[in-house]
Amino acid sequence: MSVKILSYCLTFILFLSAFTVGSAQIQVKVITKTIERSFDYQAGDALLIRGEKSSIAVNTWEKNAVKVTLKLIAKAVLSEVARKELEYQKYTMNKRKNIINLANQLEFPNNVKELQAILLVEYEIWVPASIQLTINNEYGNIDISGIYGKHIVTNKFGNITLNHVGGTGKIESYFGDFTSKNFSGNHTLDFNKTKTTIDHLSGILSINSRLGDITISNVQRQAALNIEADKSDINLEVLANWDEFQIKLKSNFGKIKVPHHLTGKMDQKNNVSSWRYLGNGKSRINAETSFGVISLSVK
Repeated sequence: MSVKILSYCLTFILFLSAFTVGSAQIQVKVITKTIERSFDYQAGDALLIRGEKSSIAVNTWEKNAVKVTLKLIAKAVLSEVARKELEYQKYTMNKRKNIINLANQLEFPNNVKELQAILLVEYEIWVPASIQLTINNEYGNIDISGIYGKHIVTNKFGNITLNHVGGTGKIESYFGDFTSKNFSGNHTLDFNKTKTTIDHLSGILSINSRLGDITISNVQRQAALNIEADKSDINLEVLANWDEFQIKLKSNFGKIKVPHHLTGKMDQKNNVSSWRYLGNGKSRINAETSFGVISLSVK
């Protein structure tokens, strides 16, 4: 493991936004402490990240190493305050056996009732694509690109963005947005108050969503999709070869909208609407919601 701790960046930067008091502008000072570390990687190694008020970006490369750049940031009107309260941010970086541990947490003296500075944390991490990844984060965004190993991601009060992610994964989100492009593999999503947008789905996907609209476009014929939603609208777009799909849609106390030219069976009974089409292929789409509209379109 190589360790490189960079010195404090004590240059004061004018914050992009400024507070206005009357006609005067108050400049906000920014102090950043940057830590860089690298860990050797062997097949089977895992990365565990526990973040608090953290922005976490995970990218892939071809090296047999994990590189971490951690930035601890404090913003305050007075540089002395920013410098002092920056020290309240603690972090952990180590490797024990085959697990690389990264964590940050806020620790301040008992006599401090409230913070005067805005404290932020940024992770930039480079990993082999096959790494086993676990992330637990609160009050920050997570961006992941290129991984195909096993992964578990949990985020509260922040967004999750995936790009070219495969493998096997479980993702949980509370109060945020979930966005994914080129989604493959086998995934389970458990969302609450989360808006979901997926473009180009080619894997096996199960979604359980409450109070969050779902839009999935470019559903490939090799995909298998199951959605159980509550108080959520669902928008689905399949490719022109829709006859290779077996599709079942159901909305309780809601509506179903499909193009008029699509054959299929629409049923309306009491407060339940359903539509199904059994094509020739093995690709499956099952979607059910309550108090929401399900819309199906063909690209």
